[in-house]
Amino acid sequence: MDRINRPERPLPSGRVTAREVWALAIAFGVLGLLSAAHIGTTALVAALIIWLVGQAYNWKGNDAGLAGNMMVSASVGSTFIIGGISVDGTFSGLVWTFAGLAFFFDLGEEILRGIMDVRGDAIRGSRSLIRTRGRDFALKSAGVAFSAFILISFAPYLTGLMGWSYLAIAAVIDLTIIYYKALDDIKSK
Repeated sequence: MDRINRPERPLPSGRVTAREVWALAIAFGVLGLLSAAHIGTTALVAALIIWLVGQAYNWKGNDAGLAGNMMVSASVGSTFIIGGISVDGTFSGLVWTFAGLAFFFDLGEEILRGIMDVRGDAIRGSRSLIRTRGRDFALKSAGVAFSAFILISFAPYLTGLMGWSYLAIAAVIDLTIIYYKALDDIKSK
């Protein structure tokens, strides 16, 4: 419920109307599917699946807790899959690896966002992890998602698909995640 959790956003602040949002959603949906069709059948099918996931999220997923979080994260990860299809028409291991990285990082962020949005989520009856299982469980679940991200981040180097420069960048990102997760654990005690 953005009116409570994010009143500065365009729709709740009144900078755009619901009619304008619908018009943009329809226009971008049509343009996105037409663009995917131009790339090819595989891209169109993938884009259509993700578009349907987005519609399901808007219909019921926003209040579905972890399932809704996973819908959003799948959409984020799909950018790599559709990008891979666009480049060479396939789903390479590297594409799936980066899709997995995007999925798990976003999943951790989505779970943490549920902790920040608990007031608005309570009003609309959302089944976020913090509301259904408590703060500690939600924090641990986010930690599991970020741990999966860190583990997957080594795959491109270990499989020889990426070199030392990738490993250095991945290490910096992984250490940053570990640092902020540890900092959050200290604050929550």
